[in-house]
Amino acid sequence: MMTWYIWRIFYNSLPRHPLFWQELHPPESDVSTPVWQRRLRQALVVLMVPAVFLAFFWLAAGGVLLLYLMLFTGALVAGTNAAMGVANAINQEQTKQRYDLIAMTPPGMFGIGWALGTRFLRKNRRTLRFTRLIRGFHLICLLMVVAIVLLSNFLLQGRGLGDSTISQLLVGVLFIVSLHLDFVQSGLIGALVGMLVPSYARRMDTNLIAPVVFIAIKLGTYLVIGVGLSFVGWLLERLGLIDALALFIFIALILVFITHEAALYWIWRMIEYRLNLEPDTLRTMKRFGL
Repeated sequence: MMTWYIWRIFYNSLPRHPLFWQELHPPESDVSTPVWQRRLRQALVVLMVPAVFLAFFWLAAGGVLLLYLMLFTGALVAGTNAAMGVANAINQEQTKQRYDLIAMTPPGMFGIGWALGTRFLRKNRRTLRFTRLIRGFHLICLLMVVAIVLLSNFLLQGRGLGDSTISQLLVGVLFIVSLHLDFVQSGLIGALVGMLVPSYARRMDTNLIAPVVFIAIKLGTYLVIGVGLSFVGWLLERLGLIDALALFIFIALILVFITHEAALYWIWRMIEYRLNLEPDTLRTMKRFGL
């Protein structure tokens, strides 16, 4: 399972690479984040505010599909931020003319990307704050779903847990799980894209190309998911299961997972090829934290 495999690479190992332990924002640094990149990050965060309000408004109005799209903004922001952040970190090492020298050490080019990607995901303050925000938001949504279903069942219908209540709870839980799964996998995809793009693009283009590549990949996954769900809806209607919402959401969860797994697998294979990564080298690096 690529999601678990790559998550462990970034979050379940501690690189000894000096780039990982280097300060993220050293005072003497002569390379600053481009103004357009800071403005783009700020704009993406600002866009989430009206998105959240619109999401709750349409939830009250019965616009569940629009709410689903709005909540997915967090995954897009997380992945875009990771792609830009990791690519920018590699770009800074290239600008300081240290990349080629460090790439000659045993961890190689992959070791540089791994150290900088892990450092950005686990030590960048803005990334950590945003991750906690989205996790808390998903937890609140989960609690709200459970509370609304149970209260409506006991107060309005005056009866205990039945099959319909369990089905409603299952739909809500699967819905939130699919959101969180997309958020986690999008962050991993963004980090891998940030590692991969600098091996293709020129230094001046890296910070622009990385988020564009990530967004293109995400649009591709959403397109596949949309086409797949359209077919599933048609199939359920033909089978007379048009009211099986829990089954539909469960299939949607599987589609989200599979499409992102395919994207992660493809990007990982590209990284192995472009950064000359051998399986034995990766196992040694993870074992000894090189």
